[in-house]
Amino acid sequence: MKRYLMFLPLAAVLAACAHTEDPDDGAAEPDLATPTTLAGVDNFAKVTDGVWRGGQPSAEGMRTLKSMGVKTIVNLRAISSDRTELRGTELNYVHIRTSAAFLSDDEVAKALRIATDSAHRPVFIHCEHGADRTGAVIAAYRMVVQGWDSRKARREVGRFGFHKVWQNLDFYLDRFDAEKVRTLMGRVEVEVEYVP
Repeated sequence: MKRYLMFLPLAAVLAACAHTEDPDDGAAEPDLATPTTLAGVDNFAKVTDGVWRGGQPSAEGMRTLKSMGVKTIVNLRAISSDRTELRGTELNYVHIRTSAAFLSDDEVAKALRIATDSAHRPVFIHCEHGADRTGAVIAAYRMVVQGWDSRKARREVGRFGFHKVWQNLDFYLDRFDAEKVRTLMGRVEVEVEYVP
């Protein structure tokens, strides 16, 4: 019997480490976006009437987004370009090179500037999986533009397969300064490219 008691503290520690908070806190919130699959786009969701999000679109996905009325693609990937997939779509293209390891207020402000500019909406914002960088930018949109608190915005991030290895993004959102980013949105310059 004593032998089993010896492992009890270890079991308690392992159980505590294994617990993860339910991103929805057990409550249904209809205003939180829910991921779905769209032809050629994984992890797709409508955030608002003018802002959509998802993973890396294929050429088919770009055509699908165009047919749905998207005007501008915002790519948050550091290296990968969308130019090949965009050929023939006549969409606007913005490439904001970000890293999931470090997301800056300037990068977020650039994405939000495009997302709030009626000349470029509807916009589709993506990274590779549509989970981490995209999740952080959309959470920032929710806080800056829609007035959500950090906790609610982070619950939505959890619905899209947020990879826990990027805890720095969760830390960033927890300490996010919406007013600072709102001010930066008026100062940052964003290059928008038309892809015929």
